[in-house]
Amino acid sequence: MNNKLPDSLSRDKAELIRINVLEPSGPMAGVLMYYAVLAYPKCGEQPKRRSLIHAMGAMRFREFAIQGASWNDIPVAYRRFKREKILTSTNLGWKRIERRIHAGVMGWCIYLNGKHLRYSAPTPEGKIGLFLQGPHTVSEVIRTFIEQRHASDGVHLAPEAAFANVAHRVWAESLPVLHVAMLNPVTIKIIEAQINKEPITPKQVAEEFFASIHEPAWLRKALEDGEYLKVDLVEQLGTNPDDPRNLGFKIERALTVVPTEDPAQTTRI
Repeated sequence: MNNKLPDSLSRDKAELIRINVLEPSGPMAGVLMYYAVLAYPKCGEQPKRRSLIHAMGAMRFREFAIQGASWNDIPVAYRRFKREKILTSTNLGWKRIERRIHAGVMGWCIYLNGKHLRYSAPTPEGKIGLFLQGPHTVSEVIRTFIEQRHASDGVHLAPEAAFANVAHRVWAESLPVLHVAMLNPVTIKIIEAQINKEPITPKQVAEEFFASIHEPAWLRKALEDGEYLKVDLVEQLGTNPDDPRNLGFKIERALTVVPTEDPAQTTRI
């Protein structure tokens, strides 16, 4: 495995986070840490990250108990974790993770625009591939996102207010972790459904999310590829003249989130 990262990444001044990808289970499992960082990407949000990790960890221990594990084998701290507190923390965290996934989908819409997707084999009609078309800029993808949400949930805000809300809460807040959000399996699942013009339900999204936690083999490659994607995003999603709000991707503000196999190197948050 090539552990060397692009030279440009050595100049990053944003937070460096090392996630242990060899810890498949337990309260500090790497995938839980990943989702906590995704939900709370600001360096000053470590207490919120820890709270979400502990809540998700407590939920996993409860799942083990339901599946037949002894309640006495669960650490006391997690046995005392009240159900209401678990639900409050995980629900709040999921809402924030959901915004990161939306931003990841928006990022792919711009990134893939104008690219050719070649099929593994010609279709019965003789087609060998697909030309992908979508929004060209951040402003365009935000407007498209608003139109789709209006059509699905029927909630309408004044155009300027709706744009400002999505630009800040969904897009700008996600920029520090956009590169890892784009490689999240839930994000990939949604993008594949859009490319294939197949509907995807909230239930399917939830199932993919839970599968990503219980089967985290995807995490190492996602983190490795994310560091290379950062470099591409500077060119593909940099500030465009059509984006006067300066909403382009900036590598110096993006977190460096990398995998490690050494527990001693794992970032403590």
